[in-house]
Amino acid sequence: MKKWGFMLFVCLCATHAHAQLWRDYKCFVRDTTGTAWVHLFELDAAQEEQAISALTDRSILDSFGQPLARIKTVVECVPLDVTFSSTTARQLDSVTPK
Repeated sequence: MKKWGFMLFVCLCATHAHAQLWRDYKCFVRDTTGTAWVHLFELDAAQEEQAISALTDRSILDSFGQPLARIKTVVECVPLDVTFSSTTARQLDSVTPK
């Protein structure tokens, strides 16, 4: 019986660890005024599409947690170590502090 309990515990731990895999992403977005931003987000990589679509209407915060802008559209999101496909996003990314 102890063997089954241990196997169940291992399975539950493995399932929970696989359920959420947080990863840093940089996203090229436009705010409600049309201004383009590259901003960093920590998203669940296991549910990447849903996490990216959930960014719409979220606030872009400064380093003190104060809102700077509200996201209207997400143009492109890539993992932090990947290059944007959009030339505009790459140019903006090159001047965005990280």
